[in-house]
Amino acid sequence: MSSAMIDLIFQATLDTLYMVAISGFIATLLGVPLGVLLYVTRPRQILARPLLNQVLGIITNIGRSIPFIILMVAITPFTRMLVGTSIGINAAAVPLTIAAIPFVARLVEGALNELSPGLVEAAQAMGATPWQIICKVLLPEARGGIITALTVTLVTLVSYSAMAGLLAAAAWAIWGFATAITVSCRKSCWSPSLYWWLWCRASKAWATTWYVKATVNNLDAYSLFY
Repeated sequence: MSSAMIDLIFQATLDTLYMVAISGFIATLLGVPLGVLLYVTRPRQILARPLLNQVLGIITNIGRSIPFIILMVAITPFTRMLVGTSIGINAAAVPLTIAAIPFVARLVEGALNELSPGLVEAAQAMGATPWQIICKVLLPEARGGIITALTVTLVTLVSYSAMAGLLAAAAWAIWGFATAITVSCRKSCWSPSLYWWLWCRASKAWATTWYVKATVNNLDAYSLFY
């Protein structure tokens, strides 16, 4: 393996770790409180708010049900507004974070569901406030499940980061794919049909034109979808 390839793999590894660390950290800060809120606002819980629980549940379910690749394309304007661009590792961290927050919330809620109701009842019998129950009973007792949830989230973010890199490199991929097909058609020992050769030429011309426009106008790969 050449030194250039080793440097490329090393840089790609650092970029992946950066994206996963940033998105994982923010998702933990927002997802864990959301998961606790989903749990304590249930009916017959210490902060029962059925309406609030239903609203948060619907929002969380919607966030979890959207495929990541669709979410990434859909929030491109928001990403561009937030970080100034929609390509690069900083831009990729935005959809990664948004996708991870409801994921963490549901996993944390599931970890809290595994606790015995008797723990909360005993704390209430001793006069503990809801805040004390959350901080000194629920979170410490569910610590193992929460750590497992965060581990699963980080592993999932690694796979999501691969999709983020795939979309960010769409311009290069399209141009390279069209070029490879055109060269293959020219050098093939079998004469390709006129239709196939024209399609190859048109694909390469379209990809090259789009890439030049994207470079000049500071666009990105997601503009293919707009």
